[in-house]
Amino acid sequence: MVSLGRDCRLLVFQRDVFDSAESDQKFLPASVASILRLHKDYEFTTFLEDLLDSSDDSGPIVPLPVGVSIVFFMNEETTEMLEEDGYGDRITYVAAGNFRQLKLEEALPAAQAALAYLQILPPDTPVVIYWE
Repeated sequence: MVSLGRDCRLLVFQRDVFDSAESDQKFLPASVASILRLHKDYEFTTFLEDLLDSSDDSGPIVPLPVGVSIVFFMNEETTEMLEEDGYGDRITYVAAGNFRQLKLEEALPAAQAALAYLQILPPDTPVVIYWE
């Protein structure tokens, strides 16, 4: 039986898009990211929470740079710019290489598929974590 965790979205950005947000535009458009939704998968979200708990400002999970927002285009007229997640914490990111050694024993199939994708990305690929 799989226990329930928290919902989160993982937004996978190309390195150059992420770097330009830090230096120039100050936002990351979610529309250019690959978005992986993890719905209450305890094993996967526990891994992320453990990484977060073991992190300091140097990693492996670090906050987005100050002033950088994630932009969600809701429809033609509405955008949502976020610097905090659904729990009021700063949005964080992690390099995809941190997923290379993770093995999921009891994860839901969607989480296993997400992990397989994350494990084949270049190790320095930024993966933004948005907790819902």
